[in-house]
Amino acid sequence: VATSHVFFETTGMLLMFVTIGKFIEAYAKRRSFAAISNLLKLQPREALLVVQSDIDYYKENFTTDPTNANNTNNTTEVTKLISLDLVQRGDVLKVFP
Repeated sequence: VATSHVFFETTGMLLMFVTIGKFIEAYAKRRSFAAISNLLKLQPREALLVVQSDIDYYKENFTTDPTNANNTNNTTEVTKLISLDLVQRGDVLKVFP
């Protein structure tokens, strides 16, 4: 009499591996979402915009002296704190380490 072997543990092991894989995937997604959220919290809300301004216009309209005036071409750099939403392509920003 020939007997055939039935392997029921294969089905159980396959289901276990699929379930563990889904658990590991969900855990990794949660951790990556938390890391990305923490990085977004580090994004600045304001930027220092550098504007080239004429010294004469600056002296007429502002009470303080220009800090880094370049007398050869009669212009000065004026920095202005603006919201990050107002930054446009081509703007010159001052970045601090």
